[in-house]
Amino acid sequence: MHFTRATRFVVLAVLLLAYCTVTALFGFTGWKLLDTGFVLLLLASVFVANCIRDNRPYFALFGLTCCWGFAIHQFARIHSTIGLIDGTMETHDYWTALYFSVMTWTTVGYGDVQPTTADRIFAASEALLGLVFMGLYVAVAIRAIEQLAVDRTRR
Repeated sequence: MHFTRATRFVVLAVLLLAYCTVTALFGFTGWKLLDTGFVLLLLASVFVANCIRDNRPYFALFGLTCCWGFAIHQFARIHSTIGLIDGTMETHDYWTALYFSVMTWTTVGYGDVQPTTADRIFAASEALLGLVFMGLYVAVAIRAIEQLAVDRTRR
């Protein structure tokens, strides 16, 4: 199945709109939030795979960047719902959770914010997903740079 450029953008816009609508209407948190998020990430990964198959690394890179931002946000919402330990106090602040999510995804892990016992499974899965995703992201970025070089030599 081949998608046009406009169709790809429409699919991403629909996915984002569906996510915003579902979470706003139903107020999903915790496991329900995880379910809706990963279904949308799965659909977005189909979009990225189609871009890679069609040798469109620029669109694949755009799609991966959208997936990255969405996954970071998704995990931050989970962390803020369950709670994190900031210093010696438990917090449910979204911005602290977003900071923790970025540090966990990229496996930097400064250690100033830690997951609670209930949140450890999510933090561990986020770190593993981040490792795999960053490898894929680097591979697609290199492919996009190669495609850019090929496009420049054709001119």
